[in-house]
Parts: sequence; structure tokens; C-alpha cells
Amino acid sequence: ERLTADERLRKYSEKQVEFLAAQMGEYPASFGFALLAYLEKFRPTKELVCLLTKEEDVLAVEKIIYDNYHPNLTVIVKTPENKNALEKLIPFIKDYEDTKFQQTFYLCENQACREPVHEWSQLEKLLKET
Repeated sequence: ERLTADERLRKYSEKQVEFLAAQMGEYPASFGFALLAYLEKFRPTKELVCLLTKEEDVLAVEKIIYDNYHPNLTVIVKTPENKNALEKLIPFIKDYEDTKFQQTFYLCENQACREPVHEWSQLEKLLKET
């Protein structure tokens, strides 16, 4: 719900959190994925918006993300192939356009983004700093 700003999804999320909270007290080890969801809901999150011109660059982004794991990081990858569908699902992504570079990366936190970077090495450095 954080990405779409959909109030209906936020309400569903709240109900799910309430339900799971009641169950977790007795068997916390049985709720590993639910605990990850709590982490996302109650800890500061970051969003990485990746504008890529080539679909095959998605694999390079995946490798960098796996090498720099952050459980509170949500990654959005926008390519020419998924642009229209992504903009319908996540309306604010329309504001992210860049035609001058092969790739552009925005790291955002608290609804504010840092200056974009355009090189793979800059992306790796940015993720290591956070």
C-alpha cells in the first residue's frame, strides 16, 4: 500500500497486522515472514527507483541488490517494456523519466529522493552507505 497510496490496501494491511499480532504471541518462530512484514511496516523504509533503457540490465540490478541486502529496501524497476503497466499500478512513477542516460537510480526515503546516480558503481556505493 505504501507504493500505490491506495487507502483500501492500507486498511487491509492494518487488519492483517492486527490478526497476526494476536497469533504471534504464542508461536513467534512460526511467523518469520510476518515478522518481515512488521519490519517493513514499522521501520523506516527506502525505495530504489531504477530507470533502465534495456531489459537485460534488470539482472545487473538484481545482482547489486543481492550483494547489498537491505530488508527495508523496496526496488522499483522501470523499463520501456513495463512503463505503461507500472505507471498504472504506481502512479507517482510517471514523474521519473530520464532519456539522457542508459540508467538512472533514485534512492528515496521519507518521500524524498537523493540526487540521482547514473553509473553502476555509484549505485553500489549508494547502497553500501545506507
